Amino acid sequence: MLGMCIREDVGIVSGVLYNDNQTTFQKGMLVGVNGVATYMHRGVKKGDRSYMMLNRANTNHSAVSASCMLVKTSLYNKVGGFSDKYKTDITDVDFCLRIRELNYYITCVADAGWYYHRISYKSNPKDVQQDTNLFAVLWSNVLIGGDPFYNPNFVKDGDIFAV
Repeated sequence: MLGMCIREDVGIVSGVLYNDNQTTFQKGMLVGVNGVATYMHRGVKKGDRSYMMLNRANTNHSAVSASCMLVKTSLYNKVGGFSDKYKTDITDVDFCLRIRELNYYITCVADAGWYYHRISYKSNPKDVQQDTNLFAVLWSNVLIGGDPFYNPNFVKDGDIFAV
């Protein structure tokens, strides 16, 4: 991950997060698909192949989870860190999009795998709705224009990579 992060055109690097049952929790996020954002390759068994084996390749994304993120300090400071406008995990997506606005790549390294032991919690539905509404206003251009790392011929609601 560090080797990728020292590239001048890369702003954030992530690895693949796996659940305890050897399935993928996330390898990058798609913005504007299945709502505000969705995780890619979720549920794919470690070592299995997903669409065009993208789960086994280093790929660029619009966003990644802050649960496994390496970011240049200079860029973190330049965008002001994570926004305190949000109360939910959508702040990860907002942060990544602000880095993308500066023309940096958000990259996920396929060989950097981490196990994610998430404590189950439920976000307050009111907070989720408020954050979703705020995100839709602040990032309407991205939601309307579509994720640049997702084929526009694929569906925006439903199974990812479906035509």
